Amino acid sequence: MAIEHLTDEQFQEYLDGNLADESRSVVETHLEVCEHCRDNLRQYQLLYERLGDDSGFSLPADFAAGVVSRIESESAENASSRVWSVIPGFAFIAAIIGTLVYFFGIPSHSHVDSSLTVFFDKIAAVTITPIKGFLTALNIDPQLLVASVLILLSISILDLALKHAKRRPSSMCL
Repeated sequence: MAIEHLTDEQFQEYLDGNLADESRSVVETHLEVCEHCRDNLRQYQLLYERLGDDSGFSLPADFAAGVVSRIESESAENASSRVWSVIPGFAFIAAIIGTLVYFFGIPSHSHVDSSLTVFFDKIAAVTITPIKGFLTALNIDPQLLVASVLILLSISILDLALKHAKRRPSSMCL
């Protein structure tokens, strides 16, 4: 026949003095015959003593002011970092537009002003054509370079977004 040991609740009720006389005598009788439960009782008594010795702690007088100043300084830092965090996004959008113009050109529709087309052709002649010629002279594929730049910009934007998500607190408690 297996011996049923005392439960955690029974130990706690016994040490708190919350057991009725009949239940208390059953627990004490069991403790007389069960070494395992006597060891558990000693551990609970030691725990109760240590909890009774806990004097707690007190916060410094300037704790609240320190927390508020830290929150204010971090919010100022976050505001300045938010300004810089949009730059990769704008660079990515500009790279996409540049890539679309590079590969597909500017559509010539009848409603598009011819002076605008001339303007973009001049920009392409001044920027894209010399860069393309320079890259070709260096034996670098311009399409591969543009694709690489777009991939790197995408990775940097994802990295920035993930870092921002990690820093953002889910809740703030004081």
